[in-house]
Amino acid sequence: MADLYKPISRQEALTALVNKFGAVETARYFLNDALSDLQTLEVGLAENNPLRAASVCESLHSTITNLRVLLDNKDYRPSIEKAVKSKLSNG
Repeated sequence: MADLYKPISRQEALTALVNKFGAVETARYFLNDALSDLQTLEVGLAENNPLRAASVCESLHSTITNLRVLLDNKDYRPSIEKAVKSKLSNG
């Protein structure tokens, strides 16, 4: 019997992204995505367009959850901390 399709978990997806791009670049991607969602949310609120504002809430929640999972993973922490410290010391 053929195997049934099993979607990958959030952790598996994050692991694949980190393996391909690194933890810092993956975190940067999610941060940029969250900022983009916030900008769309702000535009929707400024235009008094609740549908536009609400349309990004699920995406924003998912992006922030992904970022939290990435930052909570002890395996990725050292490279992220090293990159942050390097960036802060270089101004």
